[in-house]
Parts: sequence; C-alpha cells; structure tokens
Amino acid sequence: MRSNDAAPSLLSSPPAAILLDTTLRDGEQAPGVALGAACKAAYVELAEEAGIRYIEVGFPQNPLDFEPCRAAARAARHARVVMMALTTRESLAIACDAGAHEVLFVFPASYSHLAQVYGGSYESLRDSLLECISAAAALGLAVNVGLEDASQGDLPLVFRILDDLAPVAARVDCVTIPDTRGQLLPDEVAVLLRHVRSRLPSRDCRMAFHAHNDLGVATANSIAALRAPAAADCLHVTACGFGERAGNASLEQVVAVMEYKLGIASGVRTERLPGLCAFVEEAFWTAICAHAPVVGAKVFTHESGLHQKALLRDGRSYQYLDPSTFGRNGRLVLGKHSGRHLRAQIAAEAGCNVDEVLAYQRAMLSRPFPPRPLRDALDELLAAGYAGAPSEEVAAALRRPHVDGGSHTDTGW
Repeated sequence: MRSNDAAPSLLSSPPAAILLDTTLRDGEQAPGVALGAACKAAYVELAEEAGIRYIEVGFPQNPLDFEPCRAAARAARHARVVMMALTTRESLAIACDAGAHEVLFVFPASYSHLAQVYGGSYESLRDSLLECISAAAALGLAVNVGLEDASQGDLPLVFRILDDLAPVAARVDCVTIPDTRGQLLPDEVAVLLRHVRSRLPSRDCRMAFHAHNDLGVATANSIAALRAPAAADCLHVTACGFGERAGNASLEQVVAVMEYKLGIASGVRTERLPGLCAFVEEAFWTAICAHAPVVGAKVFTHESGLHQKALLRDGRSYQYLDPSTFGRNGRLVLGKHSGRHLRAQIAAEAGCNVDEVLAYQRAMLSRPFPPRPLRDALDELLAAGYAGAPSEEVAAALRRPHVDGGSHTDTGW
C-alpha cells in the first residue's frame, strides 16, 4: 500500500457531484459484460468530455478488475473517482493503490442480507466497517457507506447501523441508499429517504440514492429522490440504464428530466450523451432499444400523418425535447401512416408530382417483412458478446474430459 504521504487528499480531490456515474461498476455487472483497462479508460475520457465529474469505476478487489480500475483512475483528469471495497484492510489498500479518491463500503441493511448474504454477526461486521472507515480517512480517502437492501424496509436495522456510525461520524462523507432489489415506488422512496435523513451520522454527511429498474421505475424513483422533502444529494446512474438484471437509472433520462423539466443543472453536456451511449452500446455488446428515451434510434422520428402535418409547421408540436440539444436531428419518415402533407413536401423537394410519391410509398410497403433474419442476428449478437457462459454449460464442459478420458484442454476454450 502506498504511504499516507502519497494518498490522495480530500482537499485536492475533485468535489462530489449531484450525479454519480456507475456505468463502469454496477453497469458492468450486467451479465456477460467484461470491460478491459483500455475500455474503462476510454469511457472515463468520454464521460469527462461530457461534463461528468463523479465516476465509480469498479471493484479492484476482483483481480480481473484491478488493472481496469487503475487505468480508469489514471485517465481521470477532472472527475472524482470512486471504487467499491470490502470492509477489510486488504480491500481498502487495494482501492487506494488503484487510485481511488473515494471508497464505497457496502454493509447489509436488511435482516435477509445480514443472515443469507454476509453470514457474520452484526457486531463483527460493524466493527470491521468502523475500523475501515477510520483507516480510509487516515489515507485521505472520502468514505461512502452503502446500506445494501435498505429498501427491504427493515428500519430498526437501518437505524441501528446509522446510529452505530457515531464514533466515526465526521469521517463519513456520504450514505448511499440502494433499492437493491428494485422494489420501490416513488412515494416509498420519499418515505425511506426521510427516515434515513433523520439519522445521518452528521449534518455534513451527504445522502445518495441508487435505483434498480426491475419494475421499470428506476428513473422515476431517482427523480422522486431528487424532489423528495428529504431530498437526495446525489443520484447514481448508468449510461443507457445498463446494469444487472433490468438495469439502473438511466444517465441520459435523468439528465433530460433535470435539465429540461426541473431546471436543475446536471453539469452534463447533453449533446455528448448520444456518443457516450453509443460507446457503451459497443463496449457492452448490448443494443440500445430503438425507443429508448433520448438516445433511441426512433425517438425523434415521426411517421404519423397528423404528427407530420403539425411538425412541418412547428417542430415542437409533438416533441417535448429538442433533439438538437442532444446533438440529434428530428426526422420525418415516409411509411404506411404518412399522409398527403409529407407527400407534398417530398414532391416539392424532388420536383415530381404527388402521385409519384404515393406510388413509391406503395412500392416500399409491398416488400415482404423478414422477421427471422433479424431475430437470428440478434441471437448471434447476444451469443458473440457474452463474456461468460451459463453455469450448466461450464459444468458440462468440465465434466466431459473425465467422461471421455481426455484433459480440460480438450474443451476448446
């Protein structure tokens, strides 16, 4: 571990921001995604160009993620770099060596996780947490305590944890409330934040909210956290909303709501978001849904005849968001539902008559639609971009040499 003199100082570390981008940690936990050092460094550079100043880069305790985390930290020029760590001295040392400015310690905040996930006694886990908080502060690292599964609603345990932080209260910079299973609704988020805010270890301690999208309300829950009476100081987001299971709160959606609905500055350059999300789409080998808000291929494209008539007169008549603010252009598509107004527009531009446009329209729609090639291509893309294998396939591959009398090198890995 590097010496205390070499450790980052909180005075020299970039300040925490309202959005924490966890694409490189929780986003990467999407099954089958494995980001290397060059990829994580490139993402940090793009994120900083987009104005993002608070980035969680991974879990360096994992030997397969140490170098990627360190590369991401070295690439950062303006952003505060966060890394997750276990509540052990060894894990803290690894995060420090990897270049973290802030360390996230996760602690079980439901009786289920305390018993089934961690398995140790509450007292021993608490003592390890308190020791590591003190050690992290001594190294000049900011400390973030994540209350895992707090959304399960075991408030007596949540309160006990928060109260037990009293001996290190001045050293806890942030408490994060994750909706670990993605089970909350917006009104429930507001209630939970009120309870946690009332027991934060100090007046200066920030409160963050980390949403999961299992019920499809991660972005709504994040906005509810921002607007609650006991509002969150920070929201955790991922580009494209990618992450484990159904994903996380979407960076681009949260930014759009903050900037253009609520008038809250996010610090993000919205015109850079499509490029950032396109990079993630390729790095994760996961296609962005064509209808995904803000960055989907079809969200600023219109085919309905009535809509096209209005849009030709007023570009905002059927669009709340201005595509140009996201570096995009609105488009009108000649399709089945297009009407005479678009046909007239095309005829004027092409120097032909409207009947010719209508004939062209009919010809396009007479082509057969090939559903299977698209499905086959998507299946092939998913298989090719899956950095891993289902457990039953691994077991079968490992079992085969014993059955055939060969060695593990015969599996074709």
